[in-house]
Amino acid sequence: MDLRFEDVANLLHISKTTLEKWMNKKNIPYYTISGHPRFNRQELEEWLMEAIANDRELPFGENDDGASTWNKYCLYRAVHKGCVINNMPASSKEEIILSVMNHASSVLKINPEIVAEMLIEREKLMSTALGGGIAVPHTRDFLLHDYTDAAVVVYLKEPMDWGAIDGTLTDTLIFLFACDDKRHLNLLAKVAHLTTMDETKDLLKSKPSKEKLLESILSFEKGLFEHTLVTI
Repeated sequence: MDLRFEDVANLLHISKTTLEKWMNKKNIPYYTISGHPRFNRQELEEWLMEAIANDRELPFGENDDGASTWNKYCLYRAVHKGCVINNMPASSKEEIILSVMNHASSVLKINPEIVAEMLIEREKLMSTALGGGIAVPHTRDFLLHDYTDAAVVVYLKEPMDWGAIDGTLTDTLIFLFACDDKRHLNLLAKVAHLTTMDETKDLLKSKPSKEKLLESILSFEKGLFEHTLVTI
């Protein structure tokens, strides 16, 4: 899917000036059609995941040129629609993913085995571990047939190796399910912002209830456009 210049600036919550600088320095993948920049959603996702895993410093949270706020509370809504699963036994990736999908299938109204297979195939292509104890399982091959995105947060009973580049064990999984490609990228970017914050990492280590987690996410999204720098 092709994304326009304005789409990417809004989805990543950066100013157009910043995006232009990234393009000029070849820091972000793009191509041109008839002289206009276009961005491939899959390439952007891979670039963002790679940036998170390698601790790059990227200036998120800018809106000095009036970036859209239409998706301001998208992560809050997604977690609100989804569920929080505590003390999930840590076995293999495959068993955990299938178990989570079976648990969440009634909420998400999905076929758990089919979606689990898609998630597992995504993990084989590239681990969704962000490091710091957090992974974000998702698949670009499945979209919810609904009007609200969903997220399922899972606290593992014991930390396990999810393939993080930094070598850390993973104890929190945040499964993302979006209704369209743009919202998928936006959710991924929001989680990237949120999970690099020390207070969020500390909160997730305490395995908060859904209510406490939503309270933290709401506070984060309210203040998103006040932040000027997040290190990922």
